[in-house]
Amino acid sequence: MGKTTTAINLAARVCQARNQDVAADLDPRLIARSRFSIRLTIERSAYELMMDGQGTDELPVYKTPVAGLDIIPARISLAKLESKLVGDFDAPFRLKDRMKPLKKSYKVIVIDTPPTLGLIT
Repeated sequence: MGKTTTAINLAARVCQARNQDVAADLDPRLIARSRFSIRLTIERSAYELMMDGQGTDELPVYKTPVAGLDIIPARISLAKLESKLVGDFDAPFRLKDRMKPLKKSYKVIVIDTPPTLGLIT
């Protein structure tokens, strides 16, 4: 309980200190995305990042109203991610591998996860 609130506040506070951070929303309930006022149409999200493995120039990173803080937003499609990853050899390493290109641009990555202890978490 309080995971999303902690992730949002931590990301904003660390951003104030460092001025270039990213928050990844892996919770299909979209709470972090809505708290950062990301209400625009999202073409790519954390789901596409996890499933498609896009290149660095295609990462689904969006600006937030907090200066220097970006977000990889969630979409409801994340709810089906776990069932698609079950049985994949690289499933336990998928997040680490997909986040690797972000290390070039961001020193801190804060991840909000779903409230379950499934494969995504």
